[in-house]
Amino acid sequence: MMKTPFRFGLSGVLLVSGLLFASVVLAAIVVGSSTTNVSNDVVSTQVKLTQPSNTAVGDFLLANLAIKGGTGAGITVPSGWTLIERTDNDTDVTIASYWAIATSSGAAFDTWTINPSTRAVGGMTRFTGIDTTNPVDAMASSTGFGTYATTTSVTTTRNGDQILTIYATDYGKDSTVNFATSTGTTKEYDAQNTPFGPTTSFQDLAQTSAGTTATASSTFSAGKNREWAAQTIALQVPGISIALDNKATGSSNSTSSSVSLTATSSTLIIVGCEDQFTTGSSVTATWAGNAMTQDAQAINTNDDVSTLFSYYNTTGQTANAVCNAPSDSYVSTMVTSFTGAKNAHAFATDTGHWSDAETSKTSTIDASGHTNAMHIAVSYAGTGQTAGSGTQVLQIVGNARAMWASNPYSIAPAGSNSISITFSASGGSYAAGAYDAAP
Repeated sequence: MMKTPFRFGLSGVLLVSGLLFASVVLAAIVVGSSTTNVSNDVVSTQVKLTQPSNTAVGDFLLANLAIKGGTGAGITVPSGWTLIERTDNDTDVTIASYWAIATSSGAAFDTWTINPSTRAVGGMTRFTGIDTTNPVDAMASSTGFGTYATTTSVTTTRNGDQILTIYATDYGKDSTVNFATSTGTTKEYDAQNTPFGPTTSFQDLAQTSAGTTATASSTFSAGKNREWAAQTIALQVPGISIALDNKATGSSNSTSSSVSLTATSSTLIIVGCEDQFTTGSSVTATWAGNAMTQDAQAINTNDDVSTLFSYYNTTGQTANAVCNAPSDSYVSTMVTSFTGAKNAHAFATDTGHWSDAETSKTSTIDASGHTNAMHIAVSYAGTGQTAGSGTQVLQIVGNARAMWASNPYSIAPAGSNSISITFSASGGSYAAGAYDAAP
């Protein structure tokens, strides 16, 4: 099918559709008001987008432009705006989406300039409850030709994301040419640059739990085949960082070692047990009288045993962490509590030991696919240990028994990360685990 080139003149039309929508509370993210505008096409194309009048300093702002001309359109972006995604359907139509943090309140405006001169339309929406440091969890684009537009699914990593769907077509004969509301979404606005197009639509929905989104589709009300582009953008709530709540350590010349710790509510309790002669399977730990889960254990050839345990503490309390090693006569207990951690045991572990000829060891855990994670290790070695790069010391018992953590505790976005531990004495063992931050 041959496509008819679009034509445009130098005189432009400036219409403010003035669409304002009541705030909709969706999970922790609130979608606020929107404004839309068409381009002023004199000499160059300019799209002036105004902040919703109830914008406050610090609000998250989303701007999207639909541009007739596709790949041929050059866009000059106003200061303070960051491109999320540009989607071109050949030379027919473009969607370009941007974000910024409001630096002024009320109806301030910004202007996008497009060359060569063409036609465009856009909208701006305010949000609260967005992670303003790392707002975009996932995004995807699609293009096509037909009577409806279809989005591409994305996979989110945080609970409570807001899933945005943005559509555009190069058509816009009159204000009745709109996009149908996709199943399950709320339409924030339709906007057209009549009579030659383009037309855009912004719709959204809340996703309760992280995972893969469904695809969405929207039919053109005119019912004819059109060139179209679509974007899916997942905006995320602020991430929760893991922080040290409290720590304590102690040793005993007996088969068990008990240490008192005051922990706040909703904390992950991590206990490291170190003993020298016990067979690994007999080492156990308790917190406040509750059996802890063994996450990782390493046994050296010299019977040095390093064991890592975890337990989720739901109430604020002062309680005892106890390491039991029935066959030993000297046991060390290292206990820590962390806020912001998920109610779960280690999602990945790493263990190792080293010979008398070695003086250093590195624990590496692959945390790919985990947005925010913490890496903890306990170790035993001769007479002294020091932290390597990217590692912090949580506990040291007599220089020989230690607990280590990634620095900072929360690694976001998480990937393949490591704790480097350098030992000043040869021979020893370590047990390590990776723990998620709360979603």
